[in-house]
Order: sequence, then structure tokens, then C-alpha cells
Amino acid sequence: MEYVEQALFAVNRKSVQNISTILSITSGIHKTDIAEIELFSSDFQSDFLFESSGNGPHLFFHPLPSGAFVFGKLIPCFPKQVKVSYFSHCLVIPAKLLYEFKNNAIWFYQELEKKKDFQFFEPSDSFSELQPFSLVPVPRSSDLELFEALYDFPGTVGMATLTRSCIDSVCTFFSDGPPVLHLLNGLIQCFPMDLRPEITFATGLHFSQSQPFRIMAVDLRSPMVRKICKDYVIPFFNFIRLNPLNFEKNNSNKLWPLLIYKVFESHRFEFLIQKLAELETSEYSAENSEVSYRKLLQQLGRRFLGELSSLTTSHSSQNALQNNGVSGISLFPQKGTSGFEMNHSQYRGDASHSAFLHGDLRGELNQETIFMPLSSHKLHKMFPKWEESLRKMDSLTARALFGDQTALEALGKEWRAVAVQLSETERGRISEAYIHLVQTVLTQPRDPDYPKQPRRSIDALEILNIFMER
Repeated sequence: MEYVEQALFAVNRKSVQNISTILSITSGIHKTDIAEIELFSSDFQSDFLFESSGNGPHLFFHPLPSGAFVFGKLIPCFPKQVKVSYFSHCLVIPAKLLYEFKNNAIWFYQELEKKKDFQFFEPSDSFSELQPFSLVPVPRSSDLELFEALYDFPGTVGMATLTRSCIDSVCTFFSDGPPVLHLLNGLIQCFPMDLRPEITFATGLHFSQSQPFRIMAVDLRSPMVRKICKDYVIPFFNFIRLNPLNFEKNNSNKLWPLLIYKVFESHRFEFLIQKLAELETSEYSAENSEVSYRKLLQQLGRRFLGELSSLTTSHSSQNALQNNGVSGISLFPQKGTSGFEMNHSQYRGDASHSAFLHGDLRGELNQETIFMPLSSHKLHKMFPKWEESLRKMDSLTARALFGDQTALEALGKEWRAVAVQLSETERGRISEAYIHLVQTVLTQPRDPDYPKQPRRSIDALEILNIFMER
């Protein structure tokens, strides 16, 4: 059985450098790892280490010289003791044990939290000598529900951008995302198991010049964070301000991030989970590969993109046959239906958004249902401050598509009133969602059995003009 070894350091901030003292250490840690952990624990710039308080516990994960891995927690000492600024509690995980957790350090941490006879050191606790301990993994597979949540926020472009930065950059800062451990868990599951140890991370402002983390959750409003980004040329991005436009065009040669983009865009998480599971049992192995992990991801990305494209094409063909030659989801009233009572959870198109299913048009359209594809933009969740206005614009846009001139005029006024209060990125993201909706209406064929349908010409073009205004 593999055991987790432990080490606890007390670190005191001096004028020139931090001084670390070993308080307790178990005997199974390799000598070279001890030196690495001690150096690393004292290398944090503790003057601003705990400025960022919105990212939960201060955790970190990275490899050690022996081939093992360290998962640790930094514990601030408030108020600071005379000789201690913070504590560093490090867990040394054998590579074989991490492999049993599918090389996912967050899964390791989740099981650790369930262990009743273990807890990270707290300054208020009575001190006792550390002992090695065992941790038995519970069999589990990739988390479909987690992918669903990340599909809502940070969304398709957010996950693809973070994946790309993990591959291309030595270190990346990000802020204003979903709960950081959920995001890291989902990000790790976007990579093949053998490559997951490459994703070193820290939560909170844990900058170490000697051991840069690949991905770090920080507070980008902190002046010190911005200074670090400038001094060390570290890429950073804010999920809320992330530009959603042209990711596919600008990253056509980044095949693994492009795969993640396509998977989230098409909502085919089962495809990604299946392919990554197949890699675990195939002859493929990152350790035995003669190419770098970046080239390996390019090769796998090209292969899986081809398979995903074939799957999507096949699925579209089946839909076309089922709809008598009309591909996609019908945008028009269907025979034998009334109101807005149909279950729309199966619709995962990204051309409009779900608020059109609220039912505002029920009376005026004589109980006929308008089917609109469910959106990947999730505007109401992304911009809760503007939810009331978005719902109003949803209703006005739908009415205007059916020739209501009063609604068209009201839509223009409502959008202009909201747009002046938005940033350029927010305006672009919201207008893009509505433009996609109208473009869908313009390109759908008519159903001759139903005269009451969205009008393609003047009404749709006028709506386009409204949302294309800047």
C-alpha cells in the first residue's frame, strides 16, 4: 500500500528572504524532495500572499524531483506570531497513488476532506507529530454534471481559453470565475489522464518565482498581482470580460483547445469522456511517447476533432431525415401542440436563447408554440443584473419577428437604454446572442402548412440593425 507522507513548516518573513523551520516531518520523504519542499515553502512572497481572500483555501500542487507530487496548504497566522508569518502543510503523494485518483489532485483533495482522522494544521490546534497515512480512492469517472455547470459559466470560450493557456503558457492568472476548485476539477478532466500532472496550480495569490504554477486563481484587482503580471510577463484574463468572439478562427491551429471548444459548443461531453477513457486502456501513453506533451495533444486533438466532426455530420443527417428534409430544430409552430408545454431540455443549439420559451406569446399566437433552440450563451445567468431587461428584450424580439411594429420600436429603445450602461465586451456578447437568433430565423426554410411564422425579410433585418448598432 502506498502512503501519503507529511511535512509541516513554519515560515518567518525577514527583510531579505523568508526563513522556514521544519516543525514535523515523516520519515518516508526523499531527501531531494525535502530540500525542494523547504525551498518552495519559504519562497512565497508572504507580504501579499493572503491578500486574495475570495478563492477559498490556499492550496497548491506541483511535482517533486523524486517523481512524487506535493499537495499542500498555506495557513496564515493572524495575528502573526513573533516568529511565524504562515505555515506550510505539505502532503507528498506517491505517483502510483495519484494515478489511482486518475492523476486528478482535486479528486485526491475531495477524498481527503472525507477522511475523519485527518485535517490540515491550524495555528489554534495543539501540535502533535505527523504520521504517514493511507487514502483509498473511490472508483469514479469524469463528472458530466460538472461539465454541464461549466457550460453555463465560464462557458465554451472560457473553458477553451483556459485550456489553451495551460498548454501554451508557463503560468496563467485568472479571476472572477466559478468556484475555483470546481473550475480546476473540470479543467483537469479536459486533459488525458497521463498529462494531468502537467497542470500544476495554486488557489489564491501563491506566486513563487522558483516554482511557477501553470494555472493560478488570483484577484486581478490587487496592485501586487498586476505588478507580478507586468514584471514576469504572465498572461491573465478575467472570465467576465473575456471576449467570446472569433475563438475558433483565432485558434484554428491549436487543436486540443479547439477540440474542447467544439465539445462545449456542441454539448457533447459524453464524447470527450468516452475518448479520454479509451486512452486510459489503449497503447497510448504520454510517458512512452517520444514527442512533447504539446505535440501529443496536437495529434490527439486532430484525431478526435475528425471523429467529432463525423459524429456531428451523422447526427445532423439523422435529424434531417426525421424532419422530412429540414435539418436542425424547427422554429415554427408544430401540429398537435399548444402553448409552451414541451420539454426543451433536449435542445442544445447555440443560435438563440432559452428565454424565448417563457410563454409571453401564448395568447397572441393562438396557442401555437414557437420552438427556439436552447442557447449556450445563458445570458440571464451571465448577466443577472440585467435579467429583467433581457427577459423584456426576449419578448419584444419574438413579437417583432412576428411583425409587431410596436414591439420593434420598443425593442430598439430598450436595447439602447441597456447598451449605454454596458462595457464593450458585454455589449458584444449580448448583441451576438440576439444576432445569432435572427440569423437562424433568416436561414430556416418556411413550412407551407403554417402561414403564421417569423417573417424573414424586413422585420428580421430591422432587428439585426438594432443589435448591430454600437
